[in-house]
Amino acid sequence: MLVGAGTFVAIMAAAWLGGLLPHDDGELPDDHERPGTCMLWFLGSSSIHRWTSLEKDLTPWDARNRGIDGAMLNDIASRFSKISPDEGRPAAIILYSGENDIAGGRDIRAIARDLARLSVTRDRVLKGVPLFILSMKPSPGRLQYLPRLQEYNLLLRHLVPKIKNAAYVDITGPLLADGMPRSHYREDAIHLSPSGYAILARVVRQTLDARMAPSVVQRCGKGRSAG
Repeated sequence: MLVGAGTFVAIMAAAWLGGLLPHDDGELPDDHERPGTCMLWFLGSSSIHRWTSLEKDLTPWDARNRGIDGAMLNDIASRFSKISPDEGRPAAIILYSGENDIAGGRDIRAIARDLARLSVTRDRVLKGVPLFILSMKPSPGRLQYLPRLQEYNLLLRHLVPKIKNAAYVDITGPLLADGMPRSHYREDAIHLSPSGYAILARVVRQTLDARMAPSVVQRCGKGRSAG
């Protein structure tokens, strides 16, 4: 599915108008009391929320887990719209969300509008902060949704480059072998195991090294003390 300029404009316009509407109560979680330098905000659903080794896996970056267990992208976008200057300014935002939406039967263009709404908030409150959007992972327990997940990933590939300061990050390929999910999942066959998160951490690190300004990578990802 290709996204033309007209479709992209329509998605962004709907996102901007959606940003004027009332949102659900609630804020993004953050278990840190104060903002820090070199912060990475990880937003998303349970695949982020359950990444318990995130801080260790991304050190010396200051990785903040702001995931919400079981969330859909519209909930994350609504909570993200409530961020305040007191929360600081992250070096980058990493987003994984949409899998629950697809499993719940939502139309992929509606999900894309929520993504655009989140990017509009980012441009308004955190202008210039890079947004890295992770592809949907192929969960063994959700193989019935694989065609729609692939369709959404294709939409992301074409939509994300049209969003300023955003990049699409493929985590699907590293989790596949011969077109099927590899054994990097927990017993529920949906959420990643420690080995799966190790792959995810490697991909995110490689992306930060390649996409972030070299001075930021040197200061935050290599030269900064982990203590």
